[in-house]
Amino acid sequence: MKLNYKLLCIPIILVIIGIIYVNVDDTNYSNILDKTVNSLEKKTSSTKEYVPFQRKKIEIYVNRVVDGDTFISNHRTYRLILVDTPETKHPRMGVQPYGIEASNYTKKKLEHRKINIEYDIQKTDRYGRDLVYVWSDNKLYNADLVENGYARVLTVAPNTRYLDKLKILEIQARRENKGLWKYERYK
Repeated sequence: MKLNYKLLCIPIILVIIGIIYVNVDDTNYSNILDKTVNSLEKKTSSTKEYVPFQRKKIEIYVNRVVDGDTFISNHRTYRLILVDTPETKHPRMGVQPYGIEASNYTKKKLEHRKINIEYDIQKTDRYGRDLVYVWSDNKLYNADLVENGYARVLTVAPNTRYLDKLKILEIQARRENKGLWKYERYK
């Protein structure tokens, strides 16, 4: 009797698993996702709300460049996300190799110009600086610094939106000994 009961339970379990599988397939997930996205689009288009995963850019004017990865606009200090240029104003480290070149490059590209900034998840650092990606001439300036050897990639979570792109550019610049990669201390 016990053996018949076990044999009877197996087909019932298989039928239950089949029903669950049919009701939870990729099509249903796609439909649920489509409905969610459509309802979100309706809400945001009618109320003009900011949705966290959208990439909102804000236009600002750069008054002064402090160094290769820091600038001032309208009495606010901004620090570029995911990049680290050699120091030129650090009280303990002084001027590092290729720091002046990186600073001059940023001055040439950004100072006294309108740019667009984009925030990531964390908006400020422990020094109160706004953490931003900079868009100049529709190009990501943070990537430009890395690609041309003026900066290394510096990862500070959670701000990692363009990390993959910048790491690839860093590898290429390093292979080609561009900019700061000519110096042994940065290798």
